[in-house]
Amino acid sequence: MRKIAIFVEGQTEMLFVDRLVQELANQSGLAVEHAEASGGASRARRWRFLKQLTIQSHHEVYVLIVNCGGDSKVKSDILERYHGLREAGYSAVIGLRDVYGQFQYGDVPRLRGELSRGLPKTDPPVELFLAIMEIEAWFLAEHTHFSRVSSQLTADRIRTKLHFDPSQDDLEQRWHPARDLDRIYQIAGLRYTKQRSNLERTLELIDFQFFVMHVARRFRDAARLVQILKAQLGRTDRGAS
Repeated sequence: MRKIAIFVEGQTEMLFVDRLVQELANQSGLAVEHAEASGGASRARRWRFLKQLTIQSHHEVYVLIVNCGGDSKVKSDILERYHGLREAGYSAVIGLRDVYGQFQYGDVPRLRGELSRGLPKTDPPVELFLAIMEIEAWFLAEHTHFSRVSSQLTADRIRTKLHFDPSQDDLEQRWHPARDLDRIYQIAGLRYTKQRSNLERTLELIDFQFFVMHVARRFRDAARLVQILKAQLGRTDRGAS
């Protein structure tokens, strides 16, 4: 069985990655488990598994998605757990975090350098990805989902009200994509929030096939993430690389 570990900064990324993996994998052979990491400083971080998963004979790929509870914890959690994952036979270790908060758009090259420093050079490879400035930039770019949120959310109305175009603009340069998404939803009297039920509604409406084939091409990190997941999940016949 192939095993992949994906460390993410929060619940939004955990739910998004789960849906992306489901899109890219052969679901009948896929097992996905979620965990949350907590603690630190004076003692090792603890993991809490969020559901009991039974591995069955038909499972070909196991994906562990770990919510690290903060962007700064993604790299450190990977380093803390790397040797155990290696001994357990994992074939890839992936990290995903955003930039918003402590960093500006111009800080991205420096942040990439900091994240790459000190990573293991052995197998399994470690790859760290940035959602710039937030993963909601990727949600904005899947602009077809707005009409499924509400028929009021037409492209013309969004451009007129908010003076930007999610289908065309460089969304990595939007300072606060989650707020942009909320402002779009508010045009129809709705809200985008980090509440789980709200996130699940948005992710249910996002077209993940469209994301893989078109949206990911607009983002360096999203495109590379899709490429690696496709290779690790054994699916080279779908979407863009």
